[in-house]
Amino acid sequence: MTWRAGEASSVLAAAEMRIAVILPGVSRNPVGGFRVHYEYANRLADRGHEVVVLTIVASRIRRLMGRWADPSHLVPWFSFGPRVRFLLSDGKTFPESDVALLTAWQTAELVPLLRGRVAKTVHLVYDYEFWNSADECGRARMSVAFARPDVTIAGSSAVRRMLEDAGRAVAATIPCGIDHRTFFVTRSVADRDPVAGFLARASPLKRHVDAVEALERVRHARPIRVRAVAGGSIELPTWIERVTAPTDALMREFYNSLSVFLLPSEYEGWGLPAAEAMACGAAVVSTRNGGVEDFAIDGKNAWLVPARNSGAIATACARVLDDDTSRLRIVSEGLETIRGMQWDQSVTALETLLCAERD
Repeated sequence: MTWRAGEASSVLAAAEMRIAVILPGVSRNPVGGFRVHYEYANRLADRGHEVVVLTIVASRIRRLMGRWADPSHLVPWFSFGPRVRFLLSDGKTFPESDVALLTAWQTAELVPLLRGRVAKTVHLVYDYEFWNSADECGRARMSVAFARPDVTIAGSSAVRRMLEDAGRAVAATIPCGIDHRTFFVTRSVADRDPVAGFLARASPLKRHVDAVEALERVRHARPIRVRAVAGGSIELPTWIERVTAPTDALMREFYNSLSVFLLPSEYEGWGLPAAEAMACGAAVVSTRNGGVEDFAIDGKNAWLVPARNSGAIATACARVLDDDTSRLRIVSEGLETIRGMQWDQSVTALETLLCAERD
C-alpha cells in the first residue's frame, strides 16, 4: 500500500496498524535518538505493521528529492528494511495513520495539525538534555508540547522524572535495546592495546572538550593512542586520530579498537554510545549524565564520574588503563549487562501499548 495524504482510512489485513514515525530532521552521521526511532520503525514493520518514517525537512530539499525519498541518500549510516517507507514532509501535511509515534519534543508541537488524520498520538521522549539546558521560556514551551500527545512514554528513569517535573503523566518507561547483530565483540578484550576513544559531537552538552582535556593529562603519564569519531567541522588536537563518516561497520570497528570509551556528556536521555561500547568490549568511563545511570553501575560495569569534571574523567580513565584486572572485570560485567538489553523486549512493550491504545 502506498501512503498518500488524503486517502481513505483503512488497515490492510496484513498489517496490524499504520504507524507514522515523525522526526524533526535528519542527520548524515549516527545520532542515538535517530537510531532508536529508526530501529523501532524497522522492527515494527518486521512484525507486520505498515510503517512510514516521516522526516520534516526544508522545502528546498523536498523539492529536490521529492516526497518519497531514498533514505540511503539522506541517512547513509542506517539500513532501513524493505517494508519501511521514507516520506519527506513540510510539517504541514501528513498521511492518515492509526498511530503517530512522535520523537523530539518539537514534533509534539505538531499534534494540532495531526488531529483528524491520526487516531492516536504517542510521544516517545528522550529530551532530557534539552529540558535541562532550556531557559524558563524554553521549558514552558516544552511543557506545553509534552501535554499535547494522547500518550507519553519515557525512554529512561531520568526522562520519566523530567516529564513528571513538567507536569506530564507517563504511561510507561521503555528503554531502548541494542542491536546485537551490529554491535558485538570482534577483537579479544584481553589483548587490546591502550587505546582510549570518544565521540566528538557538536552540541556543547556533549562536552567532548572534557574528554580532550582528560586524555591530554592521561597521555603525559603513559603511552596511549586516542581515537575520536568526529565530523570535519570539529577541531581536535593532532594527537587524536579522527574517524569520519562512520557506518555501522566502522562504528563497530571503532568501539572494538578501544580498551576504554569515554562518554563525557553533561546530560543524556539514554546514553546509547556507552551501551554500544559495552557491547563491543570497551570499558566505559561515563559522567553521571542521567540516562546512562539506568544501566551503568559505578564500580561494577562502568566508572561513573561527575559531569563537567575533566580531572575526574582523567583519573577514572587512568585507573582503567593501569589496572588490567579491573578493566577486564568491568568489561565482563558490561557484556553481561548488555546481553539483557534486547530490542525484542523494547519493541514488544511499545507494540503492546500501541495496540492497547488503539483498541
